[in-house]
Amino acid sequence: MVDLGPVAQDATASSTRRSRRRGLAIVVGVAVLVVAVLTGATWYGVSSSELAAARSSFTESWAVLAERAAEVSAIVERVGEDVATAEDLHASSADRTLDEAARETLAHTVAKIGVELADARTAVTEATTTLAATESTERWGTAEYRAGRRAVDTASVGLDRVAGLSTATALLPSAVAAVDAAITARAARDALIASAYREHVWAAGWDPELDACQGSVDISAHYGVPAIAEHWSCTGKEFPRDAGAIVVFDGVVTGVFRVDGIAAMLDSSVNSVADLPSGHDLLYQTCIDGQPSTMAEVALTRIG
Repeated sequence: MVDLGPVAQDATASSTRRSRRRGLAIVVGVAVLVVAVLTGATWYGVSSSELAAARSSFTESWAVLAERAAEVSAIVERVGEDVATAEDLHASSADRTLDEAARETLAHTVAKIGVELADARTAVTEATTTLAATESTERWGTAEYRAGRRAVDTASVGLDRVAGLSTATALLPSAVAAVDAAITARAARDALIASAYREHVWAAGWDPELDACQGSVDISAHYGVPAIAEHWSCTGKEFPRDAGAIVVFDGVVTGVFRVDGIAAMLDSSVNSVADLPSGHDLLYQTCIDGQPSTMAEVALTRIG
């Protein structure tokens, strides 16, 4: 064996130490690499999971909004048609009802629905705009999906405005029906008037005017109650006395009246003004068969 001497031995030892250091560095490097890979995989996994969750949540909310928007849009369209029909009815019913009560109620109802309808239309527009703006999500990340979900949810809440529209619309059928009924009532009354008995009150006065036999006479000032009179021999015998008959007056006294029947049969030789029936809109007096002992007081109620 060759003796290398102290110098050679030192060189050999130094070489061994360097080899050990390189080995240790390699081990440390591999360890660091492993940790880095594992850490990166964990971060990527969490990020991917969050993205999937955000995408799923957004997609579900978007689908719900699309369905609700379609439903509310259909309701708005239907209500709009109903309102248009009601407005046409209100316009066409002018001067065709007995009074304005039903038409005023319909106008108020339509106006209230109009306010709610405009609000609902705005909500549908907002929802439709949001759906269109969030329909393409090809390059979206987690943040975009979350922001999209918030926008969709806000638009969905806006569609709740249709509740007010439903409440207001519930009153429309009855309002429309009331106007229809008023038109029918007016038509029925007009038909009665068309076939009604016509009575001309030609003057106000007493015996001279009655004897002139030119029509009935307003004798309210003499009797102290609303009353007209006519001799039987003139046209008093033609005046309807049965309850339910309709009489149209013109001249000194005007209006449409319903006959309520004979309220009293007086005798001029026995009875006085104090015996006249009271509480009636009008009395028509005539002596049956021209006899003062059978002085009929026909009661009438004003209906127009």
